[in-house]
Formats: sequence, structure tokens, C-alpha cells
Amino acid sequence: MKIKPAIYENLTHKQRIIASVEAEARQDIQEVKRLVKSCPKKSYSITDPQYSEVMDALMTVALYVECDLRGHALLYVLALKRDSALSEQYLQNIANTQTAWHEKLKDMGINPKSMKQATAQNHPTLEVITDFCPPPELEQVKYYRHIIDQYFDAI
Repeated sequence: MKIKPAIYENLTHKQRIIASVEAEARQDIQEVKRLVKSCPKKSYSITDPQYSEVMDALMTVALYVECDLRGHALLYVLALKRDSALSEQYLQNIANTQTAWHEKLKDMGINPKSMKQATAQNHPTLEVITDFCPPPELEQVKYYRHIIDQYFDAI
């Protein structure tokens, strides 16, 4: 049976899907081709992924880092009265994490202070606690940096 082109052009997406499945089921390749060819075409434009994906990754990792830093800060405060060695380890974790993040930003040509302002990073309590942090431990900084790099390598 010959179907007028206007009928194909006016099919809803649901009707076109049903007709395509039925045509496939009866192995009517010509009908499938007509259904595909007559389907409305759409064009899309997107922001350059080399920009948008990196920006999304930056904001996501900034959030992860901030959550990690706040978690260490909270544990530091909780451990202060109970275990001074443990509280010192949380301060060390803050120093190591922050250093790894700042290194990554610098390698990307991003000023860490600008990133901090752009993302509203660092809770005021964390700002005070970081003043008590020891110098970063290079091996741990490498470890945290590796984790951060892996996230960016995935995009």
C-alpha cells in the first residue's frame, strides 16, 4: 500500500516508534527507511565541552575539596579534648589536601585565591583552623594530587 508522504511527516514520535517496531518485526526494511527519512530533523548546539566539562569538573572538585576540608576541620575540633595526636593528624590532612588542590589549580593556570572567591570556598571556621596547620607532607600531597588528577583525567 502506498502511503502519502504527508502522513509520514505528521506522525507523532510515539506513532513513528510503533510503526518502526512493526516494520522491523515484519522485516520491511524499505518502510523503516521511509520512517527514518521522514522523521523531523533537529540540530543542537552546545557550549564547547573543552570549556564546559573542565568548568564543571573544577566546580565539582572544589566542592569535594571543601567538603573534605570541612570534614577534617570538624574531626579536628571533636578530637581536640580527647586525642591530641589524632587532632594533629586532622590538621595535617587539611594542609595536605589544600596544598594538593592549590598545586592542581596552579598547574591549570588558575590562581587559588581567585578560585576560592569564585566558589565561595572555605568556611570561616576552616579559615581559622588552617592557621594551625603544620607544613604539608609531600608524600600525602602527591597522594591527594593523584586523586584530584584522576578526576580531571576522566574528562
